[in-house]
Amino acid sequence: MPAVYAGKPPIEKGFYRTEVDGLNVYVDTTCPIRPEGLQVDLKGFGLFKRLVVDGFMV
Repeated sequence: MPAVYAGKPPIEKGFYRTEVDGLNVYVDTTCPIRPEGLQVDLKGFGLFKRLVVDGFMV
């Protein structure tokens, strides 16, 4: 089951890195992703933003 943790992984090997609105997001390469891909967004306003990730197969 995919999980979210704050911070950079201790070892970056085995992760894809993408940037969303200045935030680095690391995705484990072993997580099954839907054929249409993974969507990573920040939703909300000002200090009240949340990370939204869609596209994992669970």
